[in-house]
Amino acid sequence: MTAPLPQLSMPTEDARADAADLHFDSAEMARARQQLITENGGMRMHAIVSERLEAGFNDDGETYAWHAQGWYGGDINRFWWKSEGEGAFDGSLEHAEVQLLYSRAVTPYFDLQAGVRQSYIEGDDRTDLVLGAQGLAPYWFEVGAAAFVSTDGDVTARAEAEYEKRFSTRRPTRLLVTAAGLQRRNDAEDSLDRRAQLWVRGEREVARALRLGVWSGVDAVNFGGAHERLVRLGADAAIDTRVDPMLSRNAVYVRSAFERLAVRGGGAPLRTLVDANLYLGAPLASIVALRLYRDGSNEPVPAFLRVLRGRDSTLRGFRAGTASGDSTAAGTLEIRVPVNSPLSVGKLGVRAFIDAATVYDAGQRLVDQRFQRGIGGGVWFTATVIRLAVDVAHGSEGQTRVQVTSGLLF
Repeated sequence: MTAPLPQLSMPTEDARADAADLHFDSAEMARARQQLITENGGMRMHAIVSERLEAGFNDDGETYAWHAQGWYGGDINRFWWKSEGEGAFDGSLEHAEVQLLYSRAVTPYFDLQAGVRQSYIEGDDRTDLVLGAQGLAPYWFEVGAAAFVSTDGDVTARAEAEYEKRFSTRRPTRLLVTAAGLQRRNDAEDSLDRRAQLWVRGEREVARALRLGVWSGVDAVNFGGAHERLVRLGADAAIDTRVDPMLSRNAVYVRSAFERLAVRGGGAPLRTLVDANLYLGAPLASIVALRLYRDGSNEPVPAFLRVLRGRDSTLRGFRAGTASGDSTAAGTLEIRVPVNSPLSVGKLGVRAFIDAATVYDAGQRLVDQRFQRGIGGGVWFTATVIRLAVDVAHGSEGQTRVQVTSGLLF
């Protein structure tokens, strides 16, 4: 006779649904469940994605380009880094950008991000706080939008979706399409400047260390409550033989540009820019750097197009942007002396400088202008691609200012 099967009692309301709880201690089951959660979404992971890593070699030069990003963290909270840039192995850098961000997932396909950005574009450094969003749109479009607040208080915004097409040419060729927004205070005109910009730029390396570019764009401007529209068409050429922008010896960086501006309501001024830099070797491994800079217009321009004195680090010892004109001219003589070996990974040095700059209106002669001057010195430190400098300058109007700058060094 077959023995009757044992009767299983029905689970009570507080009994666990998992049968393993009948055989293992509750503390062990809690640890096992936590491990299961960790292995199925709670793990700390990392990724590095290189979307572009290129090197070009030909008779006239050797170029490189990169676009990479990576992250570390879980499915919800992550640390992101992003970097992109392009240049030449002889030391010529077109642009570079590094972002360090905290990211939090808010939907399955989009993250909110906040952090800091350091950028280098055409010889100028800029540091920004960042707040943005990044994600994957339908049809695998990678999209992103961000707002940037610089250390000078300027506010910009950028929203972009990138499409890239390769050209079968001997020399590097780029086509850029960019949309951006900007908001900043214009102290010289005592007005708030808001802009939305859309432009297209194409550029090509035509010889070693020589790059040509053309661009066109449209600006929608709200300046002091007045609305304006501006169309741009321009071209530029740049020669850069530097190897180390801080300690290059017997090298030059020269950029020349012109831009035709069509302003709604009349006027089509022509702006011209020259930024010429000469670096000469001197005793004790020091460098003598000479810079001449002019950005001018052939006719009067609206207030929102007037040049601000002291921008682009042309006049230390003065607060940038407190005076404006249709044109500006500036010059700098600087002596840089390394304290440790120029071959060290981390370079430390001191410098002394004299800056001079002025702004003036169309129709006035440059030789008739009074230049403001800033005289001072400072210390600088570089480590690989990072630069930090602290300068103290005394202006010709009697004020003394301390200026701290940081940036990417190539």
